[in-house]
Amino acid sequence: LGAPSEAVPARPAACGGVDSAAAACPRIGPRFGHFLGLPGGSSGAAGSGASGPSRLPVAQAGPVRELVPWPVPIRPLPMPLEPEPVAPVCRAAHDAAVAELKAARRRALEAGALLNRVVYDSIHFVPLDASRVPGRGLLFESRFESGNLRRAIHVQAEVVGGGETVQEYDLLLNWDHGTRGHTQWFLFSVSAAAARQKYRFNIINFCKPQSLYHHGMRPLLYSALSAARGVGWRRGGEDILYFENGTAKRSGSKGEHSTLSFTWAAEEEGDTVYFAYGYPYTYTELCRDLTSIESDLRRAAHMRRKPLCTTIAGNVCEHVLVSDFSAPEKVICSRPVVALSARVHPGESNSSLMMRGILFFLTGDTDDARALRSRILFLIVPMLNPDGVVVGNYRCSLAAVDLNRRWLRPSARLHPTI
Repeated sequence: LGAPSEAVPARPAACGGVDSAAAACPRIGPRFGHFLGLPGGSSGAAGSGASGPSRLPVAQAGPVRELVPWPVPIRPLPMPLEPEPVAPVCRAAHDAAVAELKAARRRALEAGALLNRVVYDSIHFVPLDASRVPGRGLLFESRFESGNLRRAIHVQAEVVGGGETVQEYDLLLNWDHGTRGHTQWFLFSVSAAAARQKYRFNIINFCKPQSLYHHGMRPLLYSALSAARGVGWRRGGEDILYFENGTAKRSGSKGEHSTLSFTWAAEEEGDTVYFAYGYPYTYTELCRDLTSIESDLRRAAHMRRKPLCTTIAGNVCEHVLVSDFSAPEKVICSRPVVALSARVHPGESNSSLMMRGILFFLTGDTDDARALRSRILFLIVPMLNPDGVVVGNYRCSLAAVDLNRRWLRPSARLHPTI
């Protein structure tokens, strides 16, 4: 959006990023802290964080709980601008690989070779460092903002063709809070991987039978060591399989869970690597982007930012008006209104990236932006479900409902943003 000369600024670092010392991470209400297994707690009066969230006074909301820091900062590096290549898919080869994966698991089970060793559980078991991981396996973490990984199980060390050993892990995602489903979004980190050692990750409780992983899409990876050399999020992973695994859903709906299986090998020792369903865009990043616009006097003249409401967890749902405010108030109020919203479903992080482009375009200095501002009043809610984004939900809010199905009869208490 916008002329080539009107470039959208680089994204600020995410929570825990290079400039995180001046910004607090979002908080989740006391009723929901146990969901992420978060330790400790703090309290304080209401405060509006330009670079972080707001929260209710203690008298109303009670103590709040902290999210854990990101294991390593996410640097604000450019994202790919060209269409991303997909891995070629041969359906017959895919189905044969799935059959072999299942057969190998049966052989290991019959031989008594399965370890089935839990090395991470976001609620009950989080090793402090790699030396405390059972069997010296991988060190997982997902309790940071927007993270989602409930449990990691070291299944086996499988010997494949050529004598190569593949360390295999089964991974389970958290349900959306208060539900028994909507498992699709994932974001977690892995540390303590041996260089050039191949690992297989099987995310075994996806809720949808169909996926773009069926058609060649690959997971997103972010390597801390590669980021130091200027390489940010990129597609990665090999031997990608997506298939229904025969495990019935517990949500009462028909059908069975699906598995995403892929292999990955660390390029270097001592790296920390993030894996994600989509390009992450957190609530903290939104707050920082809006603050960035406000700190630019030219852009700030065209934007009015105020809270729409406070969410269940005490975060502010941001509300932005964009127009030419140099005109008389009567003229501004007579303009047609264009309402834009994004992120009603937390797992749709691509919508936030689109909204970010819209915000920087509309507040920019191009002829198109000036023409739009002089004729239209833009009413923008850039993140309708901030609580769901913070806790790593895929579709629902902390009220355990899809907010996009509450427009006809919303509740001010349960669905305040709607």
